[in-house]
Amino acid sequence: MRLTRYFLPVAKETPADAQIVSHKLMLRAGLIRQTAAGIYAWLPLGHRVLRRIEQIVREEQDKAGAVCRARSTISSGSSATRSAPASASCAAANS
Repeated sequence: MRLTRYFLPVAKETPADAQIVSHKLMLRAGLIRQTAAGIYAWLPLGHRVLRRIEQIVREEQDKAGAVCRARSTISSGSSATRSAPASASCAAANS
């Protein structure tokens, strides 16, 4: 797909609520969009950049012989309190 056909909402002014430099730049470049207070969504170009960074990191980890582990990034407080402590689950997995 051509870049001219991408949904790319760029802004000339920095949003008032943005405080961190990278946050300001990503909002202005149209990589992310705020959906609710403290919640952001990746826009198409931002998602593409994120996937490319993941690919580069994965390649470098493979070169170093590291093992990739996927973990969730968002968890609700109720499920976190119901789950077993990490040490207990690791001990159960190793036995």
